[in-house]
Amino acid sequence: MHKGDEQKAERLQKEALDMLDEIAAEPRINWALTLNRILNLFWKRMYEGVVVGEKGFETIRKAIRKAPVVFCPSHKSHVDYLIISQLCLQYRVPVPHIAAGVNLSFWPMGPRFYRTNLTGATLFSSIIAATVTRSVLGPS
Repeated sequence: MHKGDEQKAERLQKEALDMLDEIAAEPRINWALTLNRILNLFWKRMYEGVVVGEKGFETIRKAIRKAPVVFCPSHKSHVDYLIISQLCLQYRVPVPHIAAGVNLSFWPMGPRFYRTNLTGATLFSSIIAATVTRSVLGPS
């Protein structure tokens, strides 16, 4: 391999590893439990209640035993993924990783953060595609 090609490969590998660090999830149960308490107070002030289809969570539990599950909320507001995460915690279903924009990368949030504009980001787009494929289909 030509020296210039080796340097380019090393640079791309470092760049790819940095990007993987950027999107890596670091779920922490203590944050989820704390956020659960805070959200309970918030929901009581903002809403009359939350109606939950408990049979649906049993269906989700069964599905998770067979394969990865992907939640696709409508994303009309941030409430969608907050309530899904909280209900998963309360119904003893693994709390999902949330794909969110970098604008939500602050304490105490713990989702996977993606750049929302992938124009011209060929390497980053490839890493995202491979990460999602592996998450859903498992290792090849």
